[in-house]
Amino acid sequence: MRGIAAQLQQEYPAENADLGVNVIPLHVQVIGTSVPFMLAMLLGAVTFVLLIACANVANLQLARGSGSPARDLSRAALGAGRRRIARQLMTESVLVACIGGGLGLILAGPIVRALSAFAPRNIARLDDIPIDMTVLLFTFVLSVMTGLLFGLAPALRISRDGSNELLHASSRNVTGSHSARTLRGALVVCEFALAVVLLAGTGLLIRSLLAVRSVESGFRDRDVVTAQLRFHNALPRARRVALYTEAMERLGHLPGVRSVGAISTMFWDANVPKFGLRAVEGKSAESRDQWSTLTWTTIAGGYFQALSVPLRRGRFFTDGDRRDAPPVVLVNETMARRFWPGEDPIGKRIKGFDARGRNDEWVTVVGVVGDVRSHGLERAPIAQIFEAQAQSLDETENLVVSATAAEGIAVAIRKAVGELDRSAVVSDIATLDRVLGEQSSQRRFETYLLSAFAALALALAGAGIFGMMHYAVLQRTQELGIRMALGARRRQVLALVLRDGVGLAALGVGLGVAASAALTRTMASLLFGVTPADPMTFAAVCIALMALAVAGCWLPAARALASTRCWLFEAIDSMVACDHS
Repeated sequence: MRGIAAQLQQEYPAENADLGVNVIPLHVQVIGTSVPFMLAMLLGAVTFVLLIACANVANLQLARGSGSPARDLSRAALGAGRRRIARQLMTESVLVACIGGGLGLILAGPIVRALSAFAPRNIARLDDIPIDMTVLLFTFVLSVMTGLLFGLAPALRISRDGSNELLHASSRNVTGSHSARTLRGALVVCEFALAVVLLAGTGLLIRSLLAVRSVESGFRDRDVVTAQLRFHNALPRARRVALYTEAMERLGHLPGVRSVGAISTMFWDANVPKFGLRAVEGKSAESRDQWSTLTWTTIAGGYFQALSVPLRRGRFFTDGDRRDAPPVVLVNETMARRFWPGEDPIGKRIKGFDARGRNDEWVTVVGVVGDVRSHGLERAPIAQIFEAQAQSLDETENLVVSATAAEGIAVAIRKAVGELDRSAVVSDIATLDRVLGEQSSQRRFETYLLSAFAALALALAGAGIFGMMHYAVLQRTQELGIRMALGARRRQVLALVLRDGVGLAALGVGLGVAASAALTRTMASLLFGVTPADPMTFAAVCIALMALAVAGCWLPAARALASTRCWLFEAIDSMVACDHS
């Protein structure tokens, strides 16, 4: 393709001197460049949630093995070797995981359909996602790997410990070996570290979404309806222009309509090219490396009035700006700053690429209007030049209607245009606030999905710390009772219990913050109005997780103190009874 472009430049140097070739793969053209990154990010979130769940189940398996080793001891007494016991544990884990995978497949169909209905329209082929053999095979392999993952820790403990260790464990009422306690603590630390990474990414996306919603678009988006109006191409251009004018007049007389306008292109995509003007009176021509995004747009009627775009200087178009009159344009503030910084652009003349077919003719600037974010809410306003429909060869196909009751104006628009020309096509009727909302729909979809995974991770991390502390405190009931019998106060015992769990959570949070600081940098392209290392987001995540850890440790500790009193009273009664006997 580059070779063909080079040949065309040689054959047609005047027309193709500045033209090149940009080859884009078909899947990129269909899906876009942001969707693959979004899917990779969501896959990472799913993986984190899965690892947290695996850590929880592994902790439960460890607690189950440490708390009741009699089952393993009986197997060893009957001649089962350590490897066989470990294989039995692994088999149980894989069976549990496969059952979970089957339940997940049952839920997958309805969830995918719900996501397709909830997802924005600009994600291509989302409706074509099937639950096919590939998904079944992937689920089976993932279930088996998950079972092996959370069954590995207890199996290793059994294979490493011999019958003597099992016998000692069965004769003691303690929390298990030091290695088992260390492994359970490490799993909790990993849970909290993964939760921090997931919550930090979610928090950054939530703050970005809030920042996008707070952006001023530059025009009034409430009580405004947009629509596309097309007349038959077989009609002469003069007739089509007359029909556009008459359609706007009819719409302007509808009840509740304040103003009506039209524009050739209202919103521009992210690939608006960079341009330079042919000439700017009194200034040297821009070099190609100085070019920036620039658009030349045709408007008609009360377009600026319908959108409440302010006039900063000069005037709007009038009925005197006809085709036989000297050509005039309006520019926005960004355009004025680009070519006339610190100057009054009114009366300045330019030569550009307008659609009149007379690009060598001087065009006079008669007005400056406020900037609007026609390039997207997340992008800065671009330089724009507006010309009147009466002086242009372009046609204004995008209607803008400002009405007191925008929601009910669609039927009236179709009826008014249909009475004018039955062959006219009115499409894409929508309120402007809905159109602007669709511009951030993909960001909103990503944020909601990641928030769901983050909430699940938070719940799993809370369940993990609660389960570990509940088991650990339950095993230390007698120890805590002896401490209280020797004079320890309730506050001291609570602090002793909280120190273990909160210390593990704090370590996990610290590791998670360090990992998040590195991983969130990859999300920089998805963020708006916030930095990847936003301190407010990280502080909120740390406070939320530490509060969750304190709550998860406090409840088992409070229950343990109540159980400790009961155990202590029973022990004293037994001692008194033995003394009497």
